[in-house]
Amino acid sequence: EGAASRGALLGGAAVALLALLAALALVYTNATGVTRVAEQARTQQLAESALGATAAARNALGQALILASSVSVDDEVMTAWVEEARLVLSDLDTRVDEVASRVADPDLTSTLGTTLDLSGQTLDAIARGDPEAAGAIATEQAAPSYEELTSLLVEIRDDAASAIAAASLEAGSVATASRFMVAL
Repeated sequence: EGAASRGALLGGAAVALLALLAALALVYTNATGVTRVAEQARTQQLAESALGATAAARNALGQALILASSVSVDDEVMTAWVEEARLVLSDLDTRVDEVASRVADPDLTSTLGTTLDLSGQTLDAIARGDPEAAGAIATEQAAPSYEELTSLLVEIRDDAASAIAAASLEAGSVATASRFMVAL
C-alpha cells in the first residue's frame, strides 16, 4: 500500500511537472512572438519614416529647381534654399541608415548613396547657377534613383507588415494552446 501510494504520488508529481514545463514553454514562445512583432513593427515604422524623408527630399530638390529657374530669385534666397535642401538630404541619410541597420539589404545602402550623390550634384549645379545641368541631373538620374529607393523602402515596410501578420496568426495558435493547457 505504501509503495503504491508513493508511486501514485511520484506519477502525479511527474504529470504536474510536465504540465508546468509545457506551460512555461508556451509562455516563452508567446514572449518570443511578442518580441518579434515589436521588432518588425519598429522596422515598419522606420521604413515609413524613411519614405516620408524620401518624399521630402524629392520635394526639396524640385522646389530648388523651380527657384533656380526663376530669374527674380535673389542669390541669398537661393543659397539659403540649397542649404535647406542639403539639411533635408541629411535627414534622409539618417532615416534610411536607421532602416539599413535593421535589415540586411546592400541594395538599400548603395541606392541611398547614389541618390544622395545625384541630389548633391543637382544642388551643386543650382549653387553654381546652372539650372539646365541641375534639371538634367535631377530628371535623368536622380528621379530614377529616388524611385528605386522608394521601391526598396516600400518592400521593407511591406515585408515587416507581412511578418507582423504571420506572427499574429502564430500568437493566436499559442493562445489557443495555452487555454487548452490551463483547461487541463
